[in-house]
Amino acid sequence: MVANLKKHAVTPLTLPKVRKYLETLEAINEKIAVSYKHIIEVVDPADLQPHTLEYSDLFNKVLEVICEFEELKSSILGPQPSVSPKTTDLKLPRLTLL
Repeated sequence: MVANLKKHAVTPLTLPKVRKYLETLEAINEKIAVSYKHIIEVVDPADLQPHTLEYSDLFNKVLEVICEFEELKSSILGPQPSVSPKTTDLKLPRLTLL
């Protein structure tokens, strides 16, 4: 996945592939969080520090790759027009005062 990201300049990734990679990364991130929660439940708090460091390291690495894929997705999509409320000219009937 990361290798494909680095080769993007030579072999461009398609938007559907980038979206799938992002889905996969989100799933990986969720599995890491679930695993860490399980570790917290079963490991003695005194022994938790190395696991916390490992979790933090994995979380940061996955987040970094997610950000790179999000940037790539944005560059593929190009600039998005800003959405502004549509204004409508409202024409009222003319009133004649007597």
